[in-house]
Amino acid sequence: MKNIIEFCNHFFEIERLTIDELGKLNLTGYNESLKKMNDFLALELINSFNMIFLEKFDDEIIEFYKENPPQEAISRYLYKVNKYQNDSYGEMYGAYVSGANPWMKEMNEILVITKLEKQLKIVVRLLYGVDEFGKQRWIFLEHDGGLKLTDFKNPLEVLKIMPPEDIDGIELYKKDDL
Repeated sequence: MKNIIEFCNHFFEIERLTIDELGKLNLTGYNESLKKMNDFLALELINSFNMIFLEKFDDEIIEFYKENPPQEAISRYLYKVNKYQNDSYGEMYGAYVSGANPWMKEMNEILVITKLEKQLKIVVRLLYGVDEFGKQRWIFLEHDGGLKLTDFKNPLEVLKIMPPEDIDGIELYKKDDL
């Protein structure tokens, strides 16, 4: 699982740099960082982390960042990694993480990572939130449609790295599956 941790940390750093370049209103740096960030993603997820390539910054974005100069972004937190076996993807990993540029150590996303064409890629994003029925649970954000929540039962291996600080996250951290 060392390679998964390294993959995540590398992705988190590039994502952090992309957020920083946006805050600095550095269009070239932002687009270059976003291109590197997209290299970590399956085709279905490209430009899916609330960032898209831009030809210019809208006046609203410029005004917002001039009025609210951002502090340097911080990388996501990685809490645990679960290893799964799946009929479609084979070996896949669920990286339980915070959101981007977190202001607290809250566990609220799972990035599903597997090899596509011999390269590790993020293929699915899940968010811990409230569904349409008012139930708190893991919800698919972007994915290829081939996975179900039942694919994340009975992990083959669980590596706990550090506990989150939010109440829901602590409970989810203690569990080995969804």
